[in-house]
Amino acid sequence: MSSYQAFQCPNCKNYVSTLQKQCRFCGLPLTDETKLKAVEVEKDGSRKYRLKAKRTIFFIGTGILALGLVLLTLSIISIFVNGYGYYFPWSPLIVLFGIGQMVIGLEGMFDERKKKKKND
Repeated sequence: MSSYQAFQCPNCKNYVSTLQKQCRFCGLPLTDETKLKAVEVEKDGSRKYRLKAKRTIFFIGTGILALGLVLLTLSIISIFVNGYGYYFPWSPLIVLFGIGQMVIGLEGMFDERKKKKKND
């Protein structure tokens, strides 16, 4: 262990340092093998959390895009039906914002998968 990393103790689940030889909370001896396993579990949990967050951003972007498209479609339909129509001037911006969120989410998901393949 060359650098400091924090991980959860396998016994008491409190965070301890890789520099410690035993858990300061429960006194469990920490071997190098135990530390390596715990750090890997911690990294995997962090990766899953980031992947889930990016997936959520993608789905929120999809919903915002759908809302913008509905408003834009209603605007166009009302122009043809009424002649003067009710135009929602912010609907193209909503569409662009939704697309932006989807791109950010997709980029994050691909980055996390790329990091996982690189580490494997």
